[in-house]
Amino acid sequence: NAQKGLVVGFPIGTEPRDYEGWNDDYQDTNDAVYLGVEEVAGLSTDHFRAQSEPRLIVDPAILAMFPVELPRDAIAALAPGLGLDPTMLMGLQMLLPTMPEVIEPIYLYGYESNYWVEPTTGMLIDYTKDETRYMALAEEGPLAAGQIEVFHLVYQATDESIQDAKDEAATPKMLLDLFEWLPWVVIGIGVLVT
Repeated sequence: NAQKGLVVGFPIGTEPRDYEGWNDDYQDTNDAVYLGVEEVAGLSTDHFRAQSEPRLIVDPAILAMFPVELPRDAIAALAPGLGLDPTMLMGLQMLLPTMPEVIEPIYLYGYESNYWVEPTTGMLIDYTKDETRYMALAEEGPLAAGQIEVFHLVYQATDESIQDAKDEAATPKMLLDLFEWLPWVVIGIGVLVT
């Protein structure tokens, strides 16, 4: 699959609209939804949110972090931690003996990210990200309800990194603003001279 949408960051001249972003885990796009203008550390920023319910992970590099196969007995030992209601847990325990001795689990990825972007430069001023990868026995059907959290990270910018990003955005923003107005200044001088 060819990557498309935003991969690294927002563009110079970020517009107040939704952007299509790329997700490596499930090798597909997901929208970064425009939520409005918000002030961060005294700077006007555009707030975007990208999020996804758990979806099947297909990236081979990420899948390589997790076991490809699990013994059926290991699944039986993990079953009480799947968060299933008692009826489903009993159903799983009855179903397990009919399953192969070695089971190939699937892995899912879900997340929510918030981005606060200085629109002139496209620089990321603040961000939060809460991402989770899960193991499941099936993507759909009754076994899909039992997802075991295998990887959970929360990222949040520090006050220092927010201030650094704000300072870093100041000079390019000033230059970009100057270049936006410079042609009009030159035209104005040309009109005065003639």
